[in-house]
Amino acid sequence: MQVSLKRKVFGLYAVVLIAGVVLSAVVQWQGRAAIEATMQLVDQDIPMLRTLSDLKADVAALEPIVYQYYVSLDRQAFLARKEANEASVARELLVIRGAFPADERLAEIERQYGPIKILVERLGDLLNTAPIDRDQARFLLIGISNLCMRINGNVDLLAESIHHGVAGRGADARRVIDGIARLVTFFSAFLFVVTLIGGYYARGYLAEGAARRRLTMFPERDPNPVFSLARDGAVRYANPGALATLERLRGGADTPAALLPADLVARLDALRTSGRRGDQWEYLALGRYFACGIHYLDDYAEFHAYLSDITDRKRAEERLVYLAYHDALTGLPNRRRFLERLEAATGSAQARPTAVLLLNLDRFRQVTESLGHAVGEQLLVATARRLDGLPGEPGDADGEVSLYRLEGELFAAILLGDCTALEAPRGFAARIAAAMEAPLRIDGRELFGTFSVGVAVFPDHGAEPEVLVKNAESALHRVIRDGGNGYQCYSRDMNARAVERLELEAALRQALAQGRLEVHYQPQVDIASGQLVGVEALARWTDPAQGPVSPAEFIPLAEESGLIVPLGEWVLRTACAQNKAWQAAGWPPMSVAVNISARQFRGDHLPGLVRRVLEETGLAPRHLELEVTESVAMQDVDSTIATLQALKAIGVRLSIDDFGTGYSSLAYLKRFPVDKLKVDQSFVRNMMSDANDAAIARSVIALGHALQLKVIAEGVESEEQLALLRDYRCEEAQGFLYSRALPVAGMAALLAKQAGAPHRIAAC
Repeated sequence: MQVSLKRKVFGLYAVVLIAGVVLSAVVQWQGRAAIEATMQLVDQDIPMLRTLSDLKADVAALEPIVYQYYVSLDRQAFLARKEANEASVARELLVIRGAFPADERLAEIERQYGPIKILVERLGDLLNTAPIDRDQARFLLIGISNLCMRINGNVDLLAESIHHGVAGRGADARRVIDGIARLVTFFSAFLFVVTLIGGYYARGYLAEGAARRRLTMFPERDPNPVFSLARDGAVRYANPGALATLERLRGGADTPAALLPADLVARLDALRTSGRRGDQWEYLALGRYFACGIHYLDDYAEFHAYLSDITDRKRAEERLVYLAYHDALTGLPNRRRFLERLEAATGSAQARPTAVLLLNLDRFRQVTESLGHAVGEQLLVATARRLDGLPGEPGDADGEVSLYRLEGELFAAILLGDCTALEAPRGFAARIAAAMEAPLRIDGRELFGTFSVGVAVFPDHGAEPEVLVKNAESALHRVIRDGGNGYQCYSRDMNARAVERLELEAALRQALAQGRLEVHYQPQVDIASGQLVGVEALARWTDPAQGPVSPAEFIPLAEESGLIVPLGEWVLRTACAQNKAWQAAGWPPMSVAVNISARQFRGDHLPGLVRRVLEETGLAPRHLELEVTESVAMQDVDSTIATLQALKAIGVRLSIDDFGTGYSSLAYLKRFPVDKLKVDQSFVRNMMSDANDAAIARSVIALGHALQLKVIAEGVESEEQLALLRDYRCEEAQGFLYSRALPVAGMAALLAKQAGAPHRIAAC
């Protein structure tokens, strides 16, 4: 009986196998038709779409080529990039012409591309001719941009025609696939009938074996929980692994059913009614995450459940998700979350006014350079904690506020609410400033932090998140350039100012490379004798297009761009050579003072540069004085002392400039090997009207004398100021009372006047 049942079952399986082979052959035959319908997409349409995309990108790339040339005036780079672009466009037009030999849209593209080339050539000639007509250049740039947009519009029309062809071939492929699906459906129905018949015969054959295997289906030695469950969820069997897990988690106080999902009965009913034989779930039980794989045995009306503890994996996944949206150091939401939140806040038709605040922690790099990156990280964490306590306070009138750390020392905030009058962002910025007034205690030190804040408001300052962030950055950079610790809302002239600064930087680079800068010299006078004892070398620049450019404008720009290093080296070399030339012409020896920038002073090469310049020019070291501002000297005291000692070993004189404006400690100052203190002009200017400034000036002079240093006052403009400085026993002075900074020829006249006889001044 059992052998006969076995043969019948195997016979039915053979019928199913043969039917499956026939179905496979038919499906393969029909599949070829579907493949043929899609081959053209692979062989022709996709390459052509790629070529059209390349053409569009190359046409769009022409605009940055000409704009870069307009800013940099680098003709060689412009010609190389232009020729490469034209060659690429020509190749792409040749390929497209083969696919669209008589298409009017392609003809229109080629008609439009010719004028573009003409405009580019005209722009190249115009920018290569001096003087440059900037208005005509901008007119040509606008024409090039408009033609590029029209060409790319026609390229989009060609791509659209290809998409229509792809859609038609897709419809053909779908019809073939529908035929295959009908065959598969027929086979499935046939298989279902065969399965019913086979199941009738197989049931008896399998029943006896199933009864014997039932007790061995649940591994006794499996450390993971394994259950046999009734249809109502009652536990019929739990293996030792389930009991051990329960003991580990709950001390044996509960039944093994506590390891199963709380909604187990509903899940089992859903599985049974769905017709499926298995399912998998993840759930939380007893404070742990479990994965449950369950199988339904309808012949026994029971379920088998296999559990595994996945808590470690789930927590690792949650940690990864957290790190994807949060800053690992401070715990604040990161740039990714910031951009998503800003997109959500501004991307709907019901978007409320939204303010974006970019917060830059002032002087953070000085902290890391002087105290190390570990202290810098602690400072960022402490700052983030203080900021994080600001939103959501009782009575908060700023609306909904969320804080973020974007990168480095840059934080951000998004304000949702009534930002149209800028009161909310201004008020929140004021709260930030007030919160940062108290010192932050870091590694046993008290550090003070301030923020530069740039603000842009949606929709007044931009409708797109990228535009809002860019405009907030423009406002932030304005605050940083003005010295930091301030608040600035975006205004539309900032973008124009950014372009002006870019053009000014390019002009400064050219002026420095072509030697169009000058060094002027301001006399330094002994107060007691009235004799000239030295000069201060100052860089001056007259641009052919703009005329004289204020040092207050181009010196900070040089600091930002890094040009201050070559500029400072040039001033040092020029001043030393000129002083040597004056001595060679017979004038009495005097010192020349040269300002050292922060970048120069913090570099490793300053002592070597000074030694090399003195050797090249032949100037004795005692006739060179290097001025370092008080704020630069105090950034890293140990490094400052080492650099000053190395310079002192060369034999040059050293002075602290702008003294009184920083935070010098007397303990540090007495360790600096300097020769002179320079009283800042801000105190000298108001000595006669402000008793506090007069007291500060008198104290600085007394401090210098106590440390056996000479003291020079800058910015002296009146006899009354000079008389008061004389009473304070100040040794030297400089300012408009004596003379402005003079070119070499002007200094010649001044020296001759002091000597009482004409003398020829040799210019270097």
